[in-house]
Amino acid sequence: LDRLHALCSLIDCERPARIVVGLPLDINGDETVMSKEIRAFADTLKKATCVPVCFVDESLSSVEAGAILRFRKKKDRRNKEIIDRIAACVILEAYKKGLTCD
Repeated sequence: LDRLHALCSLIDCERPARIVVGLPLDINGDETVMSKEIRAFADTLKKATCVPVCFVDESLSSVEAGAILRFRKKKDRRNKEIIDRIAACVILEAYKKGLTCD
């Protein structure tokens, strides 16, 4: 609940036009148990902020992030925090290209 409140405060401060959320799908593009949890959280967030939520398939975004780090020959390519940050960028780039799944 504290994280939701903090996130809502950030959204209220930044006033985004929409929120982009990575949706974990399985190898066949079907929803998983985690997908349903993500959708439920996004629904709660949408109700709390009145900001539209868009979903993007996040499958393999971490793999792509790791490949980017390997290509750049970064020593911190095993650092999960850095991989997650780059994976978030990969998800946003997919959204920009119109690869939404909502």
